[in-house]
Amino acid sequence: MRERPWGFVVNPLAGSGRGWQVWRALEQLLVRADVPYRVWVTQRPGEAVLLAREAVRCGVRAVVAVGGDGTVHEVVNGMWETGVPLGCLPAGSGNDFVRALKIPDEPRAAWSRLSAFRVRPLDLVRVNEEIVVNAAGIGLDGTVAAAVNRSRYKRWLNRMRMGKAAYVVGLLHVLARFEPLSVTLEVDGRLLRFPRTWLVALCNLPFYGGGMNICPFAQGDDGQLDVCVVSGIGPGRLLALFPHVFRGRHVRDAAITLLRGKEIRIAVERPLLGHMDGEFTVAATWMAQVLPRALMVL
Repeated sequence: MRERPWGFVVNPLAGSGRGWQVWRALEQLLVRADVPYRVWVTQRPGEAVLLAREAVRCGVRAVVAVGGDGTVHEVVNGMWETGVPLGCLPAGSGNDFVRALKIPDEPRAAWSRLSAFRVRPLDLVRVNEEIVVNAAGIGLDGTVAAAVNRSRYKRWLNRMRMGKAAYVVGLLHVLARFEPLSVTLEVDGRLLRFPRTWLVALCNLPFYGGGMNICPFAQGDDGQLDVCVVSGIGPGRLLALFPHVFRGRHVRDAAITLLRGKEIRIAVERPLLGHMDGEFTVAATWMAQVLPRALMVL
């Protein structure tokens, strides 16, 4: 009896067209190896949620997201409760999810990893009724995510295979006009207040924003959500601190507060831009809850 097919949800526009290039390269491998597969191609933002559900209904052995962190976010929201494993072929600008899982960038090497079908459990995070697989954040990082997603330079840098630099450009663009604010956090019932807060990052996995190691101790399978708060400093010191975040060395600075918990509530004084796996949203209150071992990943 022929084995169940693999299911691929492809975002052709990820990485300014890299999504389609990666898929075409992989498809040639699948055909040559006589691997059964089905493919669904997104036509508009948000559609990957529905396509992932359709793939599961068709009985695929795994759902593989071909795209960036936003594509992974949508696919997970469509299939996380089904028990079907998730795979990912990186084709976006940030690719922080695959960076944390150490999935290779090159399509052939990535497929070799996925096709071995070694499954492991991963925690998820429910944030305001949305499922987050990698990280969420409010404040400066959410504002930067919004600016980058709307920008022309993201598409240009992606074409140059310099997608990570888009987030650096976005930070420099946003920093001069962002006003830090007071934030109240409740971590597993413990109340904390932070004045002059630049950002609060909620991390299931260590990386976001194209390789920033914002929560270097986040593990993704420990039933805990890692929190990084940046507060109490001016823009000049924040900018000086920024280069250290890529190696996780920012955590040594007194402006950084690291917290861990299973349930996090964040309240801010006004509705604020935030992001979930790099896709931006607006809210004044954020509720986050860890869902232990809720997803199987390849």
